[in-house]
Amino acid sequence: MVERITVAIVGLALLAGCQSTPSEDDLPANIRADRAYEAGDYGKAAQLYTQFLAENPSDFMSLYRRGVCFDKLGATSAAIASLSAALDLRPDSRDALMARAHAYYGAGNRQLAMADLETAMSTEGWAEAQPHEQVLAYALMSQIAVMDGEMDVALKALDTGIELAEEYEDHVSTNHYRKLLYNRAMVGFALGFYGPAAEDFDHYMVLSSDEGYSPSESDYYNACFLCYMAEDFETARSYLANLSDAQLEVLAQKTKDPTFFVAGADV
Repeated sequence: MVERITVAIVGLALLAGCQSTPSEDDLPANIRADRAYEAGDYGKAAQLYTQFLAENPSDFMSLYRRGVCFDKLGATSAAIASLSAALDLRPDSRDALMARAHAYYGAGNRQLAMADLETAMSTEGWAEAQPHEQVLAYALMSQIAVMDGEMDVALKALDTGIELAEEYEDHVSTNHYRKLLYNRAMVGFALGFYGPAAEDFDHYMVLSSDEGYSPSESDYYNACFLCYMAEDFETARSYLANLSDAQLEVLAQKTKDPTFFVAGADV
């Protein structure tokens, strides 16, 4: 009995091995497009989605993913057109709204980008969206608000984004988190919240070091300036050796404290 079962299993394996596997070209264009999309080949994916849409113009996923591809390729007008067509089919698609907001931002249309972000955040289930998606949304909202001079709106968005990044640290990259800290430090500085801004920037510097990023000249400049304005003079003085003579002169002029910066460089 054992021998019969063994032979039967081997026979099935041989038969399965003889079946032909369809070639890539035999697959539907949208399936090939999906494979290219997931592999990061956005140019090929966009071409295949366009080919598929010629005969299936109402396929939401192909319109959505083609829009994302166009945006990643820098073709923002084409991205907006494809994503708008997708949203005509599913107006409440959070993913499509987020993608079009990014494309609008890239095209310089901040008002429409903000409108899409706000609509996406008001859709049912926003609170259950993936943490990294929410963080990216608040990060983009803060960038738009800063460019529009709405610092209070930017700070509120950054507060929410950072809170989410800290709560779901396993789902949000450290790189995104440190960028949020940097941006909040800059916004806080602009609003005169020097103490919290200095703390955010110090955290940004520590994370950057942990991730293998060497501080730039502007990082040292900002760190020194923020600590000085927060009246943490000891920490500010620790950065002086990393500043150029030109940077020291600028800080001396801005703070009207040449003794601390110019003379401090020799300490």
